[in-house]
Amino acid sequence: MKNLKGFIQIPFLIAIIAGVLVLSGGGYLGYSKFKIYKSEQIKKEHQSSELQKALEKTQKEIETLKIKESTRTKSESVKIKNIPDIIKEWRKRVVLIVCEKIQGGSGTLMKFSDSDVINVITNKHVIKIDDRLPNYCEVRFPLEEIGTGYVLSVQGSNMTISGAYDLATLPFQYPNEYTKKTTPTQDSICKEKPAIGDSIVILGYPAIGSFEDITATEGIISGYDDEYYVTSAKVESGNSGGAAILVKNNCYLGIPTLSIRGKLESLARILDARVALGLITNIPLSRKSGIITVFNDSANDQSIVTSTRFIGPNDLIYRTQKTLIIPSYGSKEVEILSEDAGYEYELNCSMVKPCIFTIPGFKGTSKYDQIYGKAFSPIK
Repeated sequence: MKNLKGFIQIPFLIAIIAGVLVLSGGGYLGYSKFKIYKSEQIKKEHQSSELQKALEKTQKEIETLKIKESTRTKSESVKIKNIPDIIKEWRKRVVLIVCEKIQGGSGTLMKFSDSDVINVITNKHVIKIDDRLPNYCEVRFPLEEIGTGYVLSVQGSNMTISGAYDLATLPFQYPNEYTKKTTPTQDSICKEKPAIGDSIVILGYPAIGSFEDITATEGIISGYDDEYYVTSAKVESGNSGGAAILVKNNCYLGIPTLSIRGKLESLARILDARVALGLITNIPLSRKSGIITVFNDSANDQSIVTSTRFIGPNDLIYRTQKTLIIPSYGSKEVEILSEDAGYEYELNCSMVKPCIFTIPGFKGTSKYDQIYGKAFSPIK
């Protein structure tokens, strides 16, 4: 067949059309894929932007909470460690005790149950008169700003004393509204043992000072002694039985006490309220020991056997730790150990004021005055 000049051959035309269709189809598919890809990219960028915004919002909220928490903590810290505020709060809870108008000291109000009975916690040496319970004690509250104080009376028959600790409680069977409103519960007692160096404040009515309002002395926890805390805060006769407050937690730590009444001590003691009130019972106690010199003013040598009983000026029993023979008109030293454990066995003996010990087994004989002991250093 001859080629017609000016016309494209049919097979060639078909090939051109097919090529155009292929190219256009491929272009369409490529464009569609690109469009989908672009859409997904935009979607991812949008999601990423939203996520970033959410993260930034969360971060801002966290920072805001941190600032609020820091402000609250600082505020609470300032409030807890503000000693004037602590004194103001506990002042209403510390009372003056006067027994038979003869002697007295301080005490702290405390409530232990849902009943209306309120107790005054104090030292037993504050209320005992000549080794007996008083007929009555007056409990006097601090004067209010309006000038009106409160006085409540407690009969001796209602008082209780501890056999193990220098502790006594005076119950109010029918407290007035002021007392009900003022008295803390046992939740105010410190739950944990303080650390050495922790700050405390002691409130009470010392013999030296005004009976119209409390005095406050500050100090730190200097050490531990069985059921007692040793403190640098001064505790004087009259201040005994008051309140020792742990500053950092604003809680009732215990009862300030003195082993020698009427004397100032460089390191006083605080009876742990948790132990004294039976809230914990696992505090190990230790017996007290020291050295005494046994004198023999008789014409005969005297044998002192191991575990011989000596009675100290506190009317408590101590026992010798070995056997010895005291020559006539001579003397010998021997170690003694308290009959039981407890802080009440400690004695502040010295060369200036030695402690005198007698042998109860010799009572009623001439040896009672002739054979005796003296301690020239502390029993502790």
